[in-house]
Amino acid sequence: MTSKLCVALTFDDGLIEHYSVAQLLNRLGIRATFFVVTHIKNHEGRTLLTSRPELMERISKKGHEIGSHTKTHPNLTTIPLYEVEEEARESKQLLENLIGTEIRGFAYPYGAYNANVVKIISKYYKYARGGGVNPLEDPFNVKFENLYTLGAFARQRRYIRKLLKLPVKLIKRDYISCIRIALVLHAESLPEILMLITYLKSLPAHTCFMSMSELLNLSSSDYQALSIE
Repeated sequence: MTSKLCVALTFDDGLIEHYSVAQLLNRLGIRATFFVVTHIKNHEGRTLLTSRPELMERISKKGHEIGSHTKTHPNLTTIPLYEVEEEARESKQLLENLIGTEIRGFAYPYGAYNANVVKIISKYYKYARGGGVNPLEDPFNVKFENLYTLGAFARQRRYIRKLLKLPVKLIKRDYISCIRIALVLHAESLPEILMLITYLKSLPAHTCFMSMSELLNLSSSDYQALSIE
């Protein structure tokens, strides 16, 4: 049995450049998840896909998953709860009206959440992703036990070092059939993304790329099927 590394590449903010990312991934046969901000056209000096909404629809039609990253990208732990509800509900509504499919996933802006925020988000979405790895609860970020506090590897040096050690560490710990991980990306260039994909494919485990929803829906029987060479 050969171990599988099951990877969800996720992109936050909905930058206009992410349309080119989606095109690159399609050429490589890779599906990913794009968490987009829906009610503003610029964020931190960068143009968002909301300036050309048709591009979000095209990304979805290319087979990628679209998720919500709120209306306006606030820190949800610092605003009133009724505003958290508005950010969650209205972003989901806009996206579903735009692309015509259910929006299942949500990404917390700045990776910030608390129990009250999670309670609200769980009313509207099937899962929610944060922005880092909790070393105490899940040092390798592969358990995916709470669907509303999912972690993800980022490109910061401390996470990359952990990612470099991930396959060997997990194989030694008998995570045999399928290792599930998510990565969060923002404004990386196409060459940087391509280098990351090339690295992941070079690891001592067969690497499969999929959307976040597909990753979370993997069952034990799926693991077994993925392990057949």
